[in-house]
Amino acid sequence: MDKVKVVFPLEQDDEGYPPVEIELVWATPLEELGFCRLENIPFYAVGVSLHDEISVSFVDGRTVFNGHVRDKGHSTFRVVVFDASDVPAVIRDIKESGGSCEVSNIATFLAVDVPDASLVPSMRRTLGTWLLKRRIDIEESNVRA
Repeated sequence: MDKVKVVFPLEQDDEGYPPVEIELVWATPLEELGFCRLENIPFYAVGVSLHDEISVSFVDGRTVFNGHVRDKGHSTFRVVVFDASDVPAVIRDIKESGGSCEVSNIATFLAVDVPDASLVPSMRRTLGTWLLKRRIDIEESNVRA
């Protein structure tokens, strides 16, 4: 099946974070109508990760997130790299720790996928090393450990 963009409505805090009101996440519709599997790492949506199964509704021609149905064991971290020259090394370390990542339209903002809970401690150590050097900031968006 062709992928669809699922609309995730976002709630902004008092400081205006996240900086957008919705996030569009690619998903593959499942056989049962109204259910999809996420196909990219969410940057702002919370409570979901890559390959999770979600329920959706169809509103005004858009596919809109309703709720989380089934997790597939992936975890999501958000990483802000303070110096753009560090991004390649941070990505390398993420990959060496068993993760993958996507770079947002902001070149220093990464969404990190950890495909299995057994790899979360290693990823925390890797990201923690960068954090202690004050080179990044981290948010555990949806961690299953």
